[in-house]
Amino acid sequence: MRTLYLLLLNCCFYSFSFAQQDSLKILVNEGTALHDKGDYEGAIKKYEEAIGLDKTYARAYYEKSLSLYVSGKYQDCADVCKYILDKFPDYVDIKHVYVNYGSALDGLNDCVAVVSPIEPGPRTIASGSLALMKATKALKSRP
Repeated sequence: MRTLYLLLLNCCFYSFSFAQQDSLKILVNEGTALHDKGDYEGAIKKYEEAIGLDKTYARAYYEKSLSLYVSGKYQDCADVCKYILDKFPDYVDIKHVYVNYGSALDGLNDCVAVVSPIEPGPRTIASGSLALMKATKALKSRP
């Protein structure tokens, strides 16, 4: 009887875990659809809802950073990107986070700071990426 109870408990746990992953993906996909329609605030709310369910879901943070950037909230975007880089250094799309971060810093006209996110360099970012171009532009525009 005890074995049956433990088996049922494990099944319930795994069912909940899969259901939560589905909920996260649905929320992020809804946010992406809103972003694509130009409703950046609505998208950000969806991403925050996903983050509220699972603070380790890096994709929700990344998508939020993109909506923040496109809506002109450069400092907020940079803050989220920095958080992702600190907490999720192995995130599968980390190079895109660097691009968002560099772009946000460029939007803030922070020429010196644009260079710092790319210091990990070639191991993390492809040599032709937008972040490297932004850094080059920033260095050339320095007084």
